[in-house]
Amino acid sequence: MKNINTFCPYCMDERTVAVEDLTEEILVRNHNYSVTSKVLKCSACLKIFNNNRYPNMALNLAYRAYCKAHNLLTSEAVSSFRHDLRLSLSDISILTGISPTTWSYYESGALIDPVHS
Repeated sequence: MKNINTFCPYCMDERTVAVEDLTEEILVRNHNYSVTSKVLKCSACLKIFNNNRYPNMALNLAYRAYCKAHNLLTSEAVSSFRHDLRLSLSDISILTGISPTTWSYYESGALIDPVHS
């Protein structure tokens, strides 16, 4: 277990905190995924939190597991596909029939509709 000094949002002060693994069950479209991510635990108040250095990755990990299990593209893959082709949102929407707003949602992390994958 690693300890670091950082600001605790509960104590509202600089504290020594432990970097720990936390396993959570995340429900994604009626499917449960067990994911483990790094969290910070304050030595003073014992509250668990995240910060910029250790962001909450649990939901992102669950989304990736869901995409893998259902053979769907991740947001990174969608974004890379469009950028590799050097296409604007307008261009890709014309070619695919998927609206620019929907492409933007997918690139930002929204789960892809299986119809579009």
